[in-house]
Amino acid sequence: MKNCFYLCFFCLHLLFYSTLEAQNGEIRAIALATTQIKQLKGGVLLIRLHSKKNLTDTLRKKGMPEQAEEIEKKQSYYNLEIIHAFRESFNFCPVYFFYSEYSEAVKKKQFDKVIFLNEKLRQDTSIKFNAQQFFCAEFGTISNDTSRSSVTHYETDSGKQPEAHTKQYEGADGPTTGITGIIIESDQFIQLRKPFPFYKRTYTSVFGKRIIKNAVAGMNENLLAFYNYATGHKK
Repeated sequence: MKNCFYLCFFCLHLLFYSTLEAQNGEIRAIALATTQIKQLKGGVLLIRLHSKKNLTDTLRKKGMPEQAEEIEKKQSYYNLEIIHAFRESFNFCPVYFFYSEYSEAVKKKQFDKVIFLNEKLRQDTSIKFNAQQFFCAEFGTISNDTSRSSVTHYETDSGKQPEAHTKQYEGADGPTTGITGIIIESDQFIQLRKPFPFYKRTYTSVFGKRIIKNAVAGMNENLLAFYNYATGHKK
């Protein structure tokens, strides 16, 4: 009987602290998301576009220039639709566009080595970037949100609370969900996590003008709504 009592007490004690830890984890996640939405509102969003250059270069080396040109044509059309969608339907913060070939330079914040793209999808050396705070975004496949198990890990790695404005954001690093959409990532291309509205799905794997524009517009609305909630502003 005595042993049974101690066992019940231990189980209740463990349940209490597990619940408390879960609640603290949710509080930390909300604090981090609040910090991030304020940073994004005061910063910029860098949109990573893919050119499929490696694939087209390989095709040309194999003597398949026509196939390479067809891929380039389709990818350019797709990238232009993304640019137009942001210009027409996104006003939460300023946006810049760059090709994925410059990803490493962006991660290292070596923007003197990055050539940004203008509205016509042409590299434009007159576009300069000097913002201190930025996030990245791209269309792709959404990873599973591992926020419940990564909040404490985030703080352990960084050694700082979210209010410290640390640059390293832990995010979803598990297997993909198979859902495609626009995804917001940290400045290290790490997918953000809930409750930050880090993605807007497209509901289909076939990208088109209407789908891209709707996703961008929906993302803009979600960011504005979460910012208003986080800062206590009314619509």
